[in-house]
Amino acid sequence: KSRLPVNRLSATTVTTDVYGEAYARFNAQITRVLKKWEFYIGGENLSNVKQQNPIIDAENPFGNYFDATRVWGPIVGIYGYIGFRYSIKHAKENN
Repeated sequence: KSRLPVNRLSATTVTTDVYGEAYARFNAQITRVLKKWEFYIGGENLSNVKQQNPIIDAENPFGNYFDATRVWGPIVGIYGYIGFRYSIKHAKENN
């Protein structure tokens, strides 16, 4: 858990939750090396944890009650990626 700031939501209401939820976030990557080439595939946030409505009054960013300080976790779900790298050897420096 993480502590959250207490903020005023309107003239009479304040936030009630003082802690963000505890969560597990899993990432994985597999890499295959073939001589100077590396090929990889991976994923992030494999547990698909997402914070719902992380920004208070997001529709009115210049209003009195806009608050982005209460983001305690991921706001994007599972996402994956693939890619490759090519290694270039550098010439050694002579001193």
